[in-house]
Amino acid sequence: MISAPSRRLRWISPRLRELAALAFAQSRFRAPWYADDASGRFYAQWIENAVRGTFDHQCLVLRAPDGDIRAFVSLRQLSEREARIGLLAGRGAGAELMQAAQRWAALRELTTLRVATQMGNTAALKRYILSGANVESTAYWLYR
Repeated sequence: MISAPSRRLRWISPRLRELAALAFAQSRFRAPWYADDASGRFYAQWIENAVRGTFDHQCLVLRAPDGDIRAFVSLRQLSEREARIGLLAGRGAGAELMQAAQRWAALRELTTLRVATQMGNTAALKRYILSGANVESTAYWLYR
């Protein structure tokens, strides 16, 4: 089941914050470049901002049969024709999340749905390509 929180929502599920905090432990926002707990705090805040509509515009969630949140994708409309996936997380739910994001974009008559990931995240790259994406550009982030 897919549910889309209202942009007026002022409360975020602790479970959603927890999932976001845990899902991206291997992102570029990790030790030794950042404090050990920085990544979790960063992504928990990102998903909260998505639910509230202050960073991304929408957060779609997939729920387990018992109602627990098992996966999510955040989205932001960038222009009249283009949107961006912010965060996408939920082990084993990538295809469903991509379909939900594509439906969200289609309902708004958007023709381009962008997503960025790290080159080392081969599982995500495979999922995006299987969902019809093309690699358009790459970038390297260097830290001291």
